This record gives sequence, structure tokens and C-alpha cells, in this order.
Amino acid sequence: GILLTLILLGGFYEAQAVELPIKFHIIGPEETLGIGAEFPLKIVLDTDNPVNAYQVALGFDSENLEVLNTSDAGSIIDIMRDQPKIFEEGQVTFSGASLNSFKGGDGLLLTLNFRVLKEGTSEFSFSESFVFLANGKGTKVRAVGEAGTVVSREGVAVVKDAAIVDDAPPSVLNLSIVDDPINGKQKLLGFVVKDN
Repeated sequence: GILLTLILLGGFYEAQAVELPIKFHIIGPEETLGIGAEFPLKIVLDTDNPVNAYQVALGFDSENLEVLNTSDAGSIIDIMRDQPKIFEEGQVTFSGASLNSFKGGDGLLLTLNFRVLKEGTSEFSFSESFVFLANGKGTKVRAVGEAGTVVSREGVAVVKDAAIVDDAPPSVLNLSIVDDPINGKQKLLGFVVKDN
């Protein structure tokens, strides 16, 4: 870590700068892909600190790859702020939160399903990506983004990898019916659902 020395009222105090080991990375195909191949790419998180909110920007080579769709099946994110945004220049952004904090490795945030458009080495890189600590203060921490690549070539057999399809219905975690405080003749229905 970095050692900072502070001079305060003529006294010397030392403070240790804290590095939080929080990292975004991708899990995708390792083999060379053919033109037209479809494959899932998982955006995952490794953290030694409990976190419960996420803001992610992932860049990709839009000349070589096309995003077909996204899937939150199996995600640690329970509440997406908005649907993931896919920009023509080759960037995907999304943000969301977890009802329960996450601490550990390979916490799945989102799966992107891609199609290979032409041959080349396509790079993926994170920018402006953050997590928020589950410390009661929502402390914003910049996460390290680990870059990755996918290689595609002419003449390689086209494999349509099983893109993740979210066809399971969500499950209801909490359901309540309460009196309407404005109209006593009505009831209000509240619920929390999780989509695995």
C-alpha cells in the first residue's frame, strides 16, 4: 500500500491507504470462433468486501461483434436500475443492486450474447465501473476491470453456443396485502420477486 504521512498540529501521524481488492472480469470462449458464431460472455465480480450496488461500462469491438441480447439469469443483481444499454460504438452499460450483499468470487452480474461479424481479435475493456460497499453508507469504489479478448477467423466451423435463455418464471419472495390508507374500501398488494 501507499504510506501517507500527515502533519497535524506539529505532530506526526501515519495513515495506511486502503486498497480494496474489487475486480470486474469476463468469462467467455477461449477457443477461436468462426464467422457467424454466437456465444455468451459473462460479466463477473470478485470482491473481498461486501457490496450491494453496481455500475458497469464494458467496451467491445462493434466492427467484429454484435450484441444479440442480454440475460440476467443467475445474476446477483436483484434490481436493475434500467435495462442494459447497448451503444452502436461498442459499449454496454448497466447498473443495479442486490437485496443481499455479495462477497466472493465470480459473482455473475450479466450475460451478453454475441454474434461474430468478421475475423479478428476483439477486445473487451471496462471503463467507469464502480461498486458500492454494503457498509450502510453506500461508499462508491472504483473497481479494477480486467480486459479480455475473443479471437475469430474465417474457415473455423461455426458453433452456435447455447446462448443463455431466461425462460424460468420469477419466484415471489415476499407478498403482502394491506389496507389502502387513502381508500379504506380497497387493498394494496405489495410483492418482491427474484428472477433466477
